[in-house]
Formats: sequence, C-alpha cells, structure tokens
Amino acid sequence: MPKCNYCKCDVDKKDVIKYMDEYIKTPKKVNMCSQLCIDNYKTEQISKKTEKDDYILLCEYIMKIHGHSFLPSTFCTLLKDLRDGTMRQKDILIKKDKQGVIWKDILISYKYSEESIKKSILIKSFNTLTNELQYGLAIVKNNLYKAKQMQVQKDMNEKVESKILIEDDYQYIKKIFKDDISDVLN
Repeated sequence: MPKCNYCKCDVDKKDVIKYMDEYIKTPKKVNMCSQLCIDNYKTEQISKKTEKDDYILLCEYIMKIHGHSFLPSTFCTLLKDLRDGTMRQKDILIKKDKQGVIWKDILISYKYSEESIKKSILIKSFNTLTNELQYGLAIVKNNLYKAKQMQVQKDMNEKVESKILIEDDYQYIKKIFKDDISDVLN
C-alpha cells in the first residue's frame, strides 16, 4: 500500500492523488491521500520559503553593517538559537522549537540598533570577527523589545494615516457680512 507523502498514513491505491511537487529542485510526482494534505503541504512549503528568505535578508543586512562578505558558522548557530528560543549554557542545551524571535523582528532590531553597533565597532577593539558579531548581537537582544514596540507604533500610525481622508479641493465661500452663519448651517 502506498503512503501519503505528507501525513504518512497508508492509502488505498485507488484513492491516491498524484501531486506534482514544484517545491523541490527537480519536480516529481508524489502520493497524497487528500486535497487537505496537498493544501497543508503547500502552505508549509510557502512558510518555509518565506522564513528562509527572511533569514537570508537578515544575514545580508548583518554582513552590510559589519562590512564583511561572510558570517562564521558559530554566529549562524547563535542566530538560529535566538530564532528557536534555544538556551545554551556550558554543555547544557535546552531546545524549544520555533518559540523564539522571528527573523523579521531580529531584522527590525538590527535596523534599530545599527548606529550603536557601528559606534561600538569603531570604539572597541575585537580579537575576532565572531566576538564583534556577538557583541552586536548582544546589543540587538537588548533592543528587541524597544524595536518591536517602535515597529508596532509605526504600523499603527501608518494605519491611522491611511484612514484619514485629505481633500485638496476645499470650497471656500466668502461671507458677505459679519453676522453670516451660513457656513455653520451647511
């Protein structure tokens, strides 16, 4: 009996739905048991792709701030730990899957902290690139909450501004005499 590629349950041969998987490098047909599994698979793949794109955008921004063309793998591990909410202390690893900070919030915090990171790079002397990146990440961690609150406030202001209607064409009616109250009655 064939198995569903998404939920891994056994399916009768007559009930198998052949789905063309376009999310892998070489598209191929895979077995699915229902349309619901296909839809769930599509949404999962789309969310994985957006998360990967956000991670790449964050890494490029960090490289731009620090003026380097690469990030060490130890620093990438620290970034992923922040994303997952993983706690590392000496040899103990407490793993929490995707309960940390999302990539977009980390990027917002990096944008918020950019000036202080650049100032610290100029003032302090670091032994290695990893130490410099870790110091910048510590600044970002301290500013996560402030940056998130500022982003929420900015989004709220943009939402309010989009609701305000501004008319450029005003009809001004000049009063004929001093006691005219026709503008109030309209």
